[in-house]
Amino acid sequence: MRRRWHFFMDKQALKLMTLNIRHGWKIGQKNPFRRNVFQGRTRIEKNLDEIAFLHRTEEADIVALQEADRCALWSGKFNHIAYLAAKAGYREAIQGEHVNRPKLAPKLSLNLLYGTALLSRLPMSDSRSVSFDPSPPMFRKGFVTGTIVWPGRPETEVDIVSLHLDCYRSRIRSRQADEIMDFFYPRRRPMVVMGDFNCEWHHKKSSLRRLCDRLDLKTYAPEMRIPTCPKIGRRVDWILVSPELEFLSYRILSEIKVSDHKPVVATIGLK
Repeated sequence: MRRRWHFFMDKQALKLMTLNIRHGWKIGQKNPFRRNVFQGRTRIEKNLDEIAFLHRTEEADIVALQEADRCALWSGKFNHIAYLAAKAGYREAIQGEHVNRPKLAPKLSLNLLYGTALLSRLPMSDSRSVSFDPSPPMFRKGFVTGTIVWPGRPETEVDIVSLHLDCYRSRIRSRQADEIMDFFYPRRRPMVVMGDFNCEWHHKKSSLRRLCDRLDLKTYAPEMRIPTCPKIGRRVDWILVSPELEFLSYRILSEIKVSDHKPVVATIGLK
């Protein structure tokens, strides 16, 4: 069932989407490279075509992606973000490689390059990729950011962020939230933070709540427990905005099965 909350639309509104694309693997799909590498790439391209179709259908102005591969043996050894940008018609792409050929031993490395990304139909400046401090045994996480000028308001710049936090340990997520706060606090611009936070609002040690408190951000109906990752039954994918911005609509596309996460779509306006 698709859940919808609609308020009103504004001609200068922006439509946003966040989605963990799971390295191009669909929900319920095991690693397609177990049997045939070439068949696996074809299969992943087909999956990415479905994601690109979703982007075109929703007409999202800016998309935040997580687990986005640039070159990985398990996902076809090609750049998923470049592929999606071309297929969906995005003019700007920012890609972070938070996992960059990690080593299992001094002479044994995994050919994995992936991280977070942003796709935008608007020009983006001041782009950065930041990897969090190492947190073994898990692979590194991080965020990418770029700055847009709000349509029709050349004096208003907004920072856009796509992030991915640690999936198992709340103390690591808290540390990563502090790294985000240290980076953005001096900038003092309105901001939008999207991504896979791997945590919910109601937990007393929620990094999501910590980030909102410290950077003065808000989200839509944080107390509602609507799963965005059905496998674990939790709402872990979020869109946060500054007080200068407001939600005009908010949807979780529960029927979409392009990943093990559900796309979250929001339309925001400038107050």
